[in-house]
Amino acid sequence: VSLGAGAGLLFTRWGASFLVAVLAGPSERVVLDPHFDLRVLGFTAFGVEAGEVMPAVQVVMAAGLPYTLLRDMVLAHPTMAEGLGDLFAAPPAVPAR
Repeated sequence: VSLGAGAGLLFTRWGASFLVAVLAGPSERVVLDPHFDLRVLGFTAFGVEAGEVMPAVQVVMAAGLPYTLLRDMVLAHPTMAEGLGDLFAAPPAVPAR
């Protein structure tokens, strides 16, 4: 799956049977729940202004919303947060159970 701007997708198991999707960009990683509308379960970012991205992702996580909300959001420019559009550029293909 191509996610643009250096992002990639990995499905991995957490524990014995919990499957998660991990989107990885050049300086950020997000963990999605493929069983519940791709809700954002976790997020990390690295870089000088990475902290400015956290509030937007934190709101989506706290509300239990899917990553598509961030992907489709219009973000201010020029900021680090506008990189979220690249991270969430394409929907991940969820593997069959």
